[in-house]
Amino acid sequence: ICSKSTNSKSFKIFTIFFNQADKTCGLKRFKQRIIKQMTPYIEQSGVKIVCDENLKTKPLEMVKALMDFKTAIDTCIRVSFNDDMDFQKARDESFRVFMNKFKQTPQFIALHLDNAQKDTFKQQSMEMIKAEIDQVIKLFCCLNGRDEFIEAYQILLADRLLNKLSVSDEAEEE
Repeated sequence: ICSKSTNSKSFKIFTIFFNQADKTCGLKRFKQRIIKQMTPYIEQSGVKIVCDENLKTKPLEMVKALMDFKTAIDTCIRVSFNDDMDFQKARDESFRVFMNKFKQTPQFIALHLDNAQKDTFKQQSMEMIKAEIDQVIKLFCCLNGRDEFIEAYQILLADRLLNKLSVSDEAEEE
């Protein structure tokens, strides 16, 4: 459904076709057929990320892979399906399914954000920092273990503040 190149001729034709189908009868069945194909793709691709043995030992790389995957799927839904709510709901449910297969996902997301506050944000503008935080929030929304994330993040935040390890107070406030 989502090719890497959203500029390809076939991709543009598909988008036009979907937009035209939106104006005719049978759209609901058409959307359901696409969603039925899309959701297993998202879940299987996501499981490959969270169950990758190599990434399980590299929390920052795993979270980066999750953010990149989420961005790609979000772009596909925005460009191909005009951010249609049915596609957004299916995407969100698919992300919930696979992100919660690995119990340490909440802690890994907290570690990623902590690392960004200590290091990554040094080289970024406030706009880039906000964009990164928005990506983390989008992942956070897919977690069942939100309490685990909050608990892990609070511990990391306390350590950063006590040891003055934050890059910027402004970034902390975001």
